[in-house]
Amino acid sequence: LIFKKTSNSLHKNKIIEHHHQQEDCPMLNGIKSEVFIPIFNPHGLTMVLIGCLYLGSYEYKEFPLTLISEDKRVNESISDISKLLTLGLVKFQQISNLINMVNVFTDVLKHKDHFLPNHSYNVSNWCKDIGMELGLTYEELDKLVLAGLLHDVGKTLIDGRILNKPGKLTDEEYEIIKRHPIGSYTISKNLLGHIMELSEIPDIVRHHHERYDGKGYPTGIKGKQIPL
Repeated sequence: LIFKKTSNSLHKNKIIEHHHQQEDCPMLNGIKSEVFIPIFNPHGLTMVLIGCLYLGSYEYKEFPLTLISEDKRVNESISDISKLLTLGLVKFQQISNLINMVNVFTDVLKHKDHFLPNHSYNVSNWCKDIGMELGLTYEELDKLVLAGLLHDVGKTLIDGRILNKPGKLTDEEYEIIKRHPIGSYTISKNLLGHIMELSEIPDIVRHHHERYDGKGYPTGIKGKQIPL
């Protein structure tokens, strides 16, 4: 069923509204006739309302009900919008699941490494602030934020006795610590590998301890060899 909502009632089988008086509330100022075509998406055995196709006119116009079933352009628009919204919901769920997993890893890290409470969140914020000063795009800033959150998750794979050793590390222990960017890269790759837009984040994470003079780790690359 298609519904039309007015100020006084709700009518079935009406999809067009004509605004003649000031108390009427069109979606956009100055619109005289509006059409709301609901868009449904299959969810199991039911159909879920996910949005509507909105048509508005600054003149009074009639909209024949048969147009929904007969007009090819309207049907193609409804189909395209339905597909886009479905893809958007899937992507949103992917990002939501990813954020949840990142929070799990950062929480584990916070309890495993006593010297780094909230460190991942602080680094993430610093990354964003620096990125804003550099004039990076919103998409690049989002990647920096995630990279900041993930940069040390590889430490969850390192023995806590080494992470929290009160004295100086031995050369062997320091070499183990220096492996954490590789662990962070591996975990990030597993978390993000299926999301194309975020596929470069693991490389950011992998190189976060490299130095411009080549004295960093884990690979010792230098200068412009290091990703921005």
